[in-house]
Amino acid sequence: MGPATPCRIPWSVIVAYADRHGHDADQLRRLISAMDDVFLEWTAEQIDKATQKTDGADPE
Repeated sequence: MGPATPCRIPWSVIVAYADRHGHDADQLRRLISAMDDVFLEWTAEQIDKATQKTDGADPE
């Protein structure tokens, strides 16, 4: 098993939160989707950096 893989926050959870707290569900979904995009891109970059470090390491 590898490390945990992040994913998007499910639409159903966003709608439930919006309904419970009186927010506009469509607007909240767009906002969270944009934040998910940034976070997933950053996570992919971190994984690439970690992979490059381990691939380039000298075995002793």
